[in-house]
Amino acid sequence: MAKKLDRYVKLKQLVEEKQQQAAEAKGSLNSILERLKKEFDCDSLKEAKQLLSKLKKKESDLAEQFEIAINEFEEKWQDELESCEK
Repeated sequence: MAKKLDRYVKLKQLVEEKQQQAAEAKGSLNSILERLKKEFDCDSLKEAKQLLSKLKKKESDLAEQFEIAINEFEEKWQDELESCEK
């Protein structure tokens, strides 16, 4: 009987710990969702992932445009740039 009681107490403690962890995780999730809403106007993780995807694409496009512009600049001003290095 004492072993069963000890087992019950241990299981009860384990359940209480897991409930506490779940409550903390829920609080963290709510905090993250509030931040997503405030900073990025996203109502869900799905919306945030979609926004992130769009922003990564935009960043990639801008990096490509910058690369083209810098190449054009260097090509146009190559002689002047080389004379400055001497």
